[in-house]
Amino acid sequence: MNKEVREISEDTKIGVDYDGDGKSDFSLSLKTIGGLIAGIVMVVMFYMQIQEDIEEAKKLPKIGSGQYTIDAGDPQAINTYPPTRSEFKMKDEMSRMTLQQLISKVDEIEDEIDEIKVELAKKKDR
Repeated sequence: MNKEVREISEDTKIGVDYDGDGKSDFSLSLKTIGGLIAGIVMVVMFYMQIQEDIEEAKKLPKIGSGQYTIDAGDPQAINTYPPTRSEFKMKDEMSRMTLQQLISKVDEIEDEIDEIKVELAKKKDR
């Protein structure tokens, strides 16, 4: 019972003989087999995660359905999305008012620049 003991390492090759000639026609190292198994496990786990995300997304309300409910008495409901109609309207009006104020300020600054140009031209002519 004298058996040869082989040392197994990551570079150990495992071969398959298809035609029966005693030589391996196809061989893979243990490192390659381990990498293939790890890759297959990662792909299966990714697929399962995607399926879980899809099922979760199916349970969410459809975009644009307008069926959002917010408990106004809930302190965590402050600063929630989507804003109520009145909140949206106030923010829109505030944005428009701020924009109008900026436009009027720019107009004033342009007028002042024109006046300064005229004054400089008068001083230059003297």
